Amino acid sequence: MRSFFYQWLFTIAITAGQYGGLGPACFPECTDGAACVSGICQCSQNSAVYNPIIGCAETLVVPILLAPSHLLSSRLIPQALPGASCEPGVECTGGSICSLGVCACPPELLHEGSVCVSRTLYSMPPTLGIPALAVPPAPAQVALGAPCYTATNTCGPGAVCSTGLCQCSPSYKPVADYSLSTTTTTAINSIVVAEITRHPDHVATTGNAFINIPISAASAHNDVDTFPLIDEITKVVDVCASIPAKRISCPKINDDGVVVPWFMISPLHYCLNITIKTVTPTVLNGDMKMFIHMNERGKQISLSVDSELVNIEHINVVNCDTGLPLCVTKTVFDQREQLLSLILLETIEAGTNLRVDVVKFSSVDNMKVTYVQTAVRWDKNAPMMLGTLLTNGAARKIFPVLDNMAFKATLDLCVMFAPTARVRSNSAIKFVTTDGLTCFQRTVPLAVQQIAFAGFENAETLIYNTTTLNGTYIPDIEIVFSINKNFKREKHEWIYRESCKVMTLMTAWTRFPYPLKELKFISAPIRAPSHSSPGLITLQDQLVEHPSYTLAHVSLIHSVIQQWLPGLVGSTKSNESCFMESLSVYLEWKVDEVLHIVNKTRAIEVELIRPQDLSSEEKDRLRLGITSCSKRLTAIFYTIDETFGQNTMTNVIEYIFHNFAYASTTIADWQRAVAIVTKNDHAGKDFIVILEMCNTIFFLKQHEEVLLGVG
Repeated sequence: MRSFFYQWLFTIAITAGQYGGLGPACFPECTDGAACVSGICQCSQNSAVYNPIIGCAETLVVPILLAPSHLLSSRLIPQALPGASCEPGVECTGGSICSLGVCACPPELLHEGSVCVSRTLYSMPPTLGIPALAVPPAPAQVALGAPCYTATNTCGPGAVCSTGLCQCSPSYKPVADYSLSTTTTTAINSIVVAEITRHPDHVATTGNAFINIPISAASAHNDVDTFPLIDEITKVVDVCASIPAKRISCPKINDDGVVVPWFMISPLHYCLNITIKTVTPTVLNGDMKMFIHMNERGKQISLSVDSELVNIEHINVVNCDTGLPLCVTKTVFDQREQLLSLILLETIEAGTNLRVDVVKFSSVDNMKVTYVQTAVRWDKNAPMMLGTLLTNGAARKIFPVLDNMAFKATLDLCVMFAPTARVRSNSAIKFVTTDGLTCFQRTVPLAVQQIAFAGFENAETLIYNTTTLNGTYIPDIEIVFSINKNFKREKHEWIYRESCKVMTLMTAWTRFPYPLKELKFISAPIRAPSHSSPGLITLQDQLVEHPSYTLAHVSLIHSVIQQWLPGLVGSTKSNESCFMESLSVYLEWKVDEVLHIVNKTRAIEVELIRPQDLSSEEKDRLRLGITSCSKRLTAIFYTIDETFGQNTMTNVIEYIFHNFAYASTTIADWQRAVAIVTKNDHAGKDFIVILEMCNTIFFLKQHEEVLLGVG
């Protein structure tokens, strides 16, 4: 079997995938008695409005899900209807938000009865005709110390089957029925630095301490309310945030900053305030409180700061555990490493929680990580838009961060924009003030490159309420458009329909429902086909306006998949990003095998990646390897399915979400998951070849200009 795998593996070649083909005059095709007239589906009866989901039939209205019943029964949160008074601790219902002491509807909604509605508000019928999926059960796991057999049993995380018993692996030690890691955890930023791996009967996760959520519409919840680790972080953050930052005089020292290990400190939480001072050029002013945990003993804090991030003034550090201010004796900026090091007077012990306050900063050179649209002379009514497009290493251009892919932390964000503008971000809106300040609810743990916000004015929107599809939770969905001239809602409803279908499949395959209350789509003038951050997806407006192109649908599918991978489970290393991208492409192909949204088949895709000319120059081989790594690894995932069973990779993904949700993983974690799911050590060992390929491809990307030359 191994020889077959390697023989297949090294005969793979790559070429860029091509999408193409135009659809019919009406895309998607009209249904249930509607006719295509001038590219628009219309009903024969003047009184009937065409709906792309149910055609010309009477619209079925699904009641708005105000809050999950299992949370309300246990938390007993007081609620208030739109128009009623509210105060801290009171939850506004019906889509309203607490603003100036009153539950008010957002600007895009109207107050009608006990809910907030919109002229573009639609509800979805219970089903969209997605084939029922048989979800295989998770692999059975054996408790620590219980008898096991390598071929048939799976020990709990952190344990291995040795001499017929489940025992802790060499890097773990037994603590009651747990396996306690003897090394510092770097993949998750918990208050307790040591990684505790529990038996699934007690806590259903590894390395993150989050409770796995069942697949049910009842699992809809406030973004962070159900996670015990976040509860612990919240206690530290709330107490520490109330400590005043007193200015103290510090003696000057001659110590210079040094490059410290990246895992020496880890972030717990960011409290970020951004003011959009100007749109063109884009100037962002801000202040920030960063809550961090000292993983090792030291007297230096190094923040990632871009050289164009200016006016950084008045940095204060507070010891959250003692409540005392710490003396910053010197700041050192490393231009090459883009690190701002704070040299403290006293040495801080490992396990200490700190707060770093950056009172003022300005982001002035951010064109590469933002997009802008303003009204032009020939279209003065065009929407004004501004948003972020952060990638790995880009967040430091907006605000000081601990910029590492392995780090995830919660976020409290407030954005000040024009009073007539609206702002969206990763999480739901907490409140909006009349002077243009929008504050958002605390997010789930995010890597800094996943943080996103977008502001807009005069834009058309489509809004859909929370519902269920085949028993799967579908969050509130909002679609914002950069083009409002000749706007037709029927032309764009494919975005909602197709995203719901993809979310249903991803929930079934991962057994992890979409964890947020809202998902926003922003159609914007960006160069890439799409950009995906948890809770906020940006789509290229030209593709949105031309849904007859296959790439428009492929980009949408890919972006929704990325809400799970790498949105919820990411990579710890930048050289493994190709691996995560390949998983997304693999799932994209799997989605289309079920839904047939675009005219793509696996046979066509595999044919495209086969070599066209085996005698081609080495330079061409390198160029293909650099640009098409995702397709090469995707083919390997299919080989694993064919060798060990058609559902092998989706079972592996389910296992990873069961153990690493809201954390970061390495390829070694996936290697162990493959071995556990297949109950075959060879499968896990063969999987490590992917790591070598990722390292090679990453090296080629880093040296592309040297290897390929100009042109």
